[in-house]
Amino acid sequence: LFLMLAVVAFVTVRFAASERQSQAMITHTYQVIGAQQRLQDDIQAAETGMRGYLLSGEPIFRNSYRSYSARIPGDLRAFRDLTMDNPAQQARAGRLQELLAARLRGLAAGVANNTEPATRAPQALAGLRRGSTQMAAIRTEINGGLADEQRLLAKRDRGRRQSETLVVLFAIGSGIITLGILLLAALLLVRNNISLAAAEKARANEAAILQATLETVREGIAYFTSDGLLCAFNADFFTLLGLPLTLAVL
Repeated sequence: LFLMLAVVAFVTVRFAASERQSQAMITHTYQVIGAQQRLQDDIQAAETGMRGYLLSGEPIFRNSYRSYSARIPGDLRAFRDLTMDNPAQQARAGRLQELLAARLRGLAAGVANNTEPATRAPQALAGLRRGSTQMAAIRTEINGGLADEQRLLAKRDRGRRQSETLVVLFAIGSGIITLGILLLAALLLVRNNISLAAAEKARANEAAILQATLETVREGIAYFTSDGLLCAFNADFFTLLGLPLTLAVL
């Protein structure tokens, strides 16, 4: 029983460690997804701020563009750090760095050359088309990364669920085995008690038969153990020795 309990404790600890690791990996996957989504939000917000500034000339849009542009390097670095163990995502981080740098240069040029005629000039229109292509490439790259992480998340979640199922099945199996051991131990204890009671009854019967036999003998008879203890006698033993019958008690 103690061996079984030790095995249950060991396996439970191993399952708990595996569950913590699975939870950590799932949390890490969500962190990677969040980093990519922040990158997408940053460049999209910077693009929106730049367009708003070109159309209105309002400083609030320029400030928005600058604020979100400044976040991109840090968010890209966070994405790269979170995917150090994933070569595919590391390669994607490199491609994103090039795409984002090119788009930021385009946004900076658009803000720097913000004049009324420039917004309708051929080079401005070409810049807008180029920017649209760059943004599409960035979204495609980020969406690919998100899709990879979603697949990885589904795989890790399946692993976690399988681990939880194994824990439940092991707990049920261990409970059944432990209960079986306890029932077997109880059965053996009952059996031993029955055997002991039967032996006690047989000994009492033998003692009664022996005592009855001794009482039918006319001579005084007594039986002593090797230690000198009186263990059996008849009444004539005390009478012949002139001893009071009150002593004839074991």
